[in-house]
Amino acid sequence: MHTLECPNVTNLMYEADRRIDVEWARDKDLTPTAFPVKLTLHCDDRAGMLKQITAVISDTNTNIRNIEARTANGRANIDVVLDIADLKHLENIINGVRKIPGVHEVQRLQKI
Repeated sequence: MHTLECPNVTNLMYEADRRIDVEWARDKDLTPTAFPVKLTLHCDDRAGMLKQITAVISDTNTNIRNIEARTANGRANIDVVLDIADLKHLENIINGVRKIPGVHEVQRLQKI
């Protein structure tokens, strides 16, 4: 790393043809655009269910912004907000979650 006081930088000021304009990449340039999508899962309330759901999501390299679970009478309703890149990404997650034994329904909510 160079500062303005660095002798190498000072020498470059005298040799303009050696100077190269650069800039740091912005965060938005490094990460793909992601959109928040809320899913509601209706499933059995059993040990390991939440772990299986989050594993499927994690295996698709997806960020979980928020997750809430409510249980009653042996059933669970899980709301999860995910960062989704595109429709194919969302379909992969929904299809993966639907394959988990005990998951009865997966709904995409239109508003978060």
